[in-house]
Amino acid sequence: MNLIGQQHIIPMIPPQDIGSGGISTDCITLAKYAHATIVIMTGTNTKGCTLTVEKCDTAVPGSAVAMAFNYRKMTTSDVWGALTAEDIAGFAIADGDDNAVFAIEIASAELSSAYPFVRVTLSAPASGNNYYSALAILSDSRYGVDVPKSAIV
Repeated sequence: MNLIGQQHIIPMIPPQDIGSGGISTDCITLAKYAHATIVIMTGTNTKGCTLTVEKCDTAVPGSAVAMAFNYRKMTTSDVWGALTAEDIAGFAIADGDDNAVFAIEIASAELSSAYPFVRVTLSAPASGNNYYSALAILSDSRYGVDVPKSAIV
């Protein structure tokens, strides 16, 4: 198996200007994976926003609850910073975080049968042009296959 057979890569936010509207990603399930790394990439940001992680009851959530999580920030072109614990309030992506990369680490054990899905939410920036993209890399498959099944149910 190659990378695609061992990890499942899911585009969550195509590169776009979220303007001053904010955005939530699709909900993904970790039912077939032990871990998700959600990679958020920024472009030019006129105003910052707050990034939170939510566990959700269904793929189209009737209920979403903010959760604590761990993340890293890429500090140079390919060097990650220390793993940082964040509480349910999330963290601020600052105005000066242009062209930054953040990696959010979620273990399937952090979810429950009542909340088996997870998503990322970026709050509404105050104004201006605010470019973001995101993808999830699901790893430690319970059932290794050459072509993974959808994790967006």
